[in-house]
Amino acid sequence: MEFRRMKTCEVLEVAKLYNNLITAIKNETQDEYLLFDNLSAEDTSKMLESIANDNSKRIYIARNERIAGFISGEIMSCFLPISKIKEVGYISGAFVLPEYRDKGILKKLESMLIGFFVSKNLSYIELNILSKNILAKETWSKLGYSTFREQMRKRI
Repeated sequence: MEFRRMKTCEVLEVAKLYNNLITAIKNETQDEYLLFDNLSAEDTSKMLESIANDNSKRIYIARNERIAGFISGEIMSCFLPISKIKEVGYISGAFVLPEYRDKGILKKLESMLIGFFVSKNLSYIELNILSKNILAKETWSKLGYSTFREQMRKRI
């Protein structure tokens, strides 16, 4: 398995995985925010191309004969403006195909992203998960992440 930064020519393949991720979350959580029509890999590709060309963002992939998984991350402002912590690393997406899970792929991809964040002198990594996304909670907890804040919403 090869682990490296995504190449521009791989954007469409990663876009399909990204859409698989969003669809899986939609199906598991049944969350209203994820009510959408069919996702276009071409539309998702445009978003991923902007990440690929931004020095404050990264997408890493795991590949053998095809891309087995990816992780994407970026540098963001700390959610609390008065904090001494001004920027944090943010994991914006991660997905490993079911047949490749439990093989350490996400851990290796996360390690690469941590390396990127450390090279930018960051001390924290954050991510968001939907409260009903049990697989994500279990996966990220195994990698050492813990809940530090909760976000609420109300339909009006």
